[in-house]
Amino acid sequence: MLQGHHRTIFLCLSFTAGLCTAAESSAPPPPPIGPQNGIVRVLAGSQLTFESADGNKLTVALTPDTRITAQQPATLADIKAGDFVASAAMQGADGKTHSQEVRIFPESMRGVGEGHRPMSQPNQTMTNATVSKVETTMTNATVTQVAAGVLTTTYPGGSTDLIVDPGTPVWRILPAGRDRLTPGTTVRVFSADAPDGKLTARYINILK
Repeated sequence: MLQGHHRTIFLCLSFTAGLCTAAESSAPPPPPIGPQNGIVRVLAGSQLTFESADGNKLTVALTPDTRITAQQPATLADIKAGDFVASAAMQGADGKTHSQEVRIFPESMRGVGEGHRPMSQPNQTMTNATVSKVETTMTNATVTQVAAGVLTTTYPGGSTDLIVDPGTPVWRILPAGRDRLTPGTTVRVFSADAPDGKLTARYINILK
């Protein structure tokens, strides 16, 4: 099993989708495990096997509730007021919140993990929120113009300004099907321990 004793537990991770949904039953679902990046080796029925960069293989079960998405490159100019986004960020020396990357969610994922919360690293936060304002500036980088800006985001109970520096990755997240999980595909998998002791995929993001 991949890094069996070194799994990082992420509660309510927002790069993901559907990982923070409240359970309707009295017992909450097990916390997600991940993210774990790897290369798809085989999809046999509902069993997906992928291999990490260090050669470890992990098999997870896909269920009807497993959410699958793919990402495509985007730019700051693609973000509009009203979009629902997710951004991991770090507090800079200036005391402001600087995005490490920004993901634009489809309308079907609006509200997933909504809020602003700390992450595992010191001074690192995750914001899943609606963009209320976009301020874009252009900075000189050698002979080209590079976009930078500020995203004002709102969520129940608060608001956060996200500084998007030049070069910050921006991705558009799109729904995808199991047919995209072909051998050689790079994926990021969030899973959970099932009652039978096996792993169940909660969310899979196709990276390339």
